[in-house]
Amino acid sequence: MSQENETNTEELLEDELDESQDEQDNSEEQIDWKERALKAERAIIKSKNKPKSNTPKETVDTSIIDELNVLKLNVEGIKDADEIKLVIEKSKLLGISPVEALKDELILGLLARGRK
Repeated sequence: MSQENETNTEELLEDELDESQDEQDNSEEQIDWKERALKAERAIIKSKNKPKSNTPKETVDTSIIDELNVLKLNVEGIKDADEIKLVIEKSKLLGISPVEALKDELILGLLARGRK
């Protein structure tokens, strides 16, 4: 009797393999809309859970901004490379533009001290 069970089990496994291969062949020909909908829904949920970045959609090359800041500082009378670097670094720390930083007493004091 155990041989009959083994034979039946083998036949069932072969049948299941044949059916799964047939299903795979059919799935290649037919689009599984439920599966596609589930994948799309998972992708939407994943994108909603992703932390949003604070970067602007249009990114501006920072080297261009730095060059503009240097030119603005040159117009304001800051021409030394070390002074320009100091003003730009401190303005970033304060969260203001380099030209606005030239009005700050702390930065003016640092510039004066560096010139002595």
